[in-house]
Amino acid sequence: PQTTAQLSGPFYDPQNGDPPILREGARIGLSAIDLGTRASTTFYQFDDASSTAVYSGELNPVVLGQGGHVIRFFSIDALANVEGSRVYPFEVDTKSPTLSALSANPRRVNLAQDPSRAVHFSFQLSEAAWVTLRLRSLQSASTEITLFTHRRFGEGAQGFDWDGKLPDHSLLPLGAYLVTAEVGDLAGNPGVSQSLFFELANDPSAEIRDLALSDLSISPDGDGLHDETALTFRVL
Repeated sequence: PQTTAQLSGPFYDPQNGDPPILREGARIGLSAIDLGTRASTTFYQFDDASSTAVYSGELNPVVLGQGGHVIRFFSIDALANVEGSRVYPFEVDTKSPTLSALSANPRRVNLAQDPSRAVHFSFQLSEAAWVTLRLRSLQSASTEITLFTHRRFGEGAQGFDWDGKLPDHSLLPLGAYLVTAEVGDLAGNPGVSQSLFFELANDPSAEIRDLALSDLSISPDGDGLHDETALTFRVL
């Protein structure tokens, strides 16, 4: 008999010879054929299990935990012919990726006046992941621009230079923007996005500073429940 493994549910196939990456909900199925008929019995074992088990339906490999694993399997047909053991490697990834330390240098610039100057975006990734970068105008909430979608970056410190041009090669209009980096790992686990303020301005010499709020009570009346709080700022 000949037995093959099939994946179903959410997983990522690198298609470069590396093992597939499975996340929550993925399943492994085993199918054995012998001269056009279903083989009588299929056996399997995960990793270094001391004994084999009889296959009776799709398997949940995610319970094995984070990291690399293998499943070994073989079948025996109705005439007691034993197939050689086959090995199928895979990886389980159920952890959400982390994108941190998002920054832009400079935070305020006029690329129309100085087209040779690029803005350098940088961030840290806890693992290899897909990153999507969006700009939302603070003057018009309906204006959202996607610089790129699902660009793959490796683990660790990452960065890229941007010349201020949009995907259609036009220059981003002057104004203040909220830059948001969205992250998801190769298995499809979403991470928490990070944002920062960025401005294309006529006067790039002015400095953008982050405003930090300390000692902000979420329960002014002391009952321990979140209360609605209004903050008013005057920019001079």
